[in-house]
Amino acid sequence: MKFLKLCLLIFVLSAFSGCGYHLAGTGTSLPAHIKTIGVPIFANNTQGYEVEQKITADVINVLIQRGKYDVKPETEGMDATLKGTISSVSLVPVTFNSDGRAREYNVIIYAKVTFTDEIDKKVIFQNPSFVFRGKYEIDENEVQFFDRQSQAVDDIAKDFAESVVSAILEGF
Repeated sequence: MKFLKLCLLIFVLSAFSGCGYHLAGTGTSLPAHIKTIGVPIFANNTQGYEVEQKITADVINVLIQRGKYDVKPETEGMDATLKGTISSVSLVPVTFNSDGRAREYNVIIYAKVTFTDEIDKKVIFQNPSFVFRGKYEIDENEVQFFDRQSQAVDDIAKDFAESVVSAILEGF
């Protein structure tokens, strides 16, 4: 009986010993002095309409949802800045319906992302060829004759933003 209690005590203590693991989306590897993050509108080097606005808005929302930072659309007076350039957005049809129309697309977004500590004047994260892949499915009841790229970006911009923010905050 004493052995069982001892094992239970060791288990409980080891569970609270701070092994360094955390739930995805809750940790950060940023310096403690970073409290405010500036996220100006990403540059758009694509032909897509308002791609930069949709993606930037979702990046800001994901950073705000993390709850640890004051996030603003400007760069002046910030502890850190996150700047990005959307290089391209591609839609590749992967499945088709019986009429031969695409039902599902692979969406690939290429971007340049730089996160800079403005206090220490140091780049914390930089990826000149950040690649995000997502899927966009078409509702069978939709009319099939409108800009698929714009709708696809609307649908996957949040997933792209979560990927970027996780890469920066969690050091992946």
